[in-house]
Amino acid sequence: MNFKHTLSNYCYSGKMPKLRITSYAKIVKEPNFFTTNTTMLYEPNQEKDETAFIHTVFFWMKDSVTDDQKADFLLNGLQDLTRCPQIYKVFYGPPAGTPRDVVDNSYDYAWICHFKSKADHDEYQIDPIHDAFVENYKRLWARVQVYDSLLSK
Repeated sequence: MNFKHTLSNYCYSGKMPKLRITSYAKIVKEPNFFTTNTTMLYEPNQEKDETAFIHTVFFWMKDSVTDDQKADFLLNGLQDLTRCPQIYKVFYGPPAGTPRDVVDNSYDYAWICHFKSKADHDEYQIDPIHDAFVENYKRLWARVQVYDSLLSK
């Protein structure tokens, strides 16, 4: 099965594929990727993904939060939080702005962490880096919503 993705998805997660731009009609196959001049298709890597627990957090900032404070939250707060050793994979950023009735684009930032186990997640919750993040940035939040999911294999 193939999944369509935009190039920005890979840039954001730090996994920039090596692609060759080709003519419209020609498709060039590279390891796990192939592309035309308008579409990129991704074939999932055959290596085992060890994600067992996903921690998703949505942040709504207070109306009084400045653009500089938002930039600090994103570039220093969330970036520092990625240093927690329990995290297996992490993705974060603003809403995509997809205009569908079932999509909530009202939050300011999403934080999506993958863990290899619930125990890793539980350790992350008490990690000093996580505690410092909460202490340093909670004053900016009007609302925080968390969704935790166990994955079935």
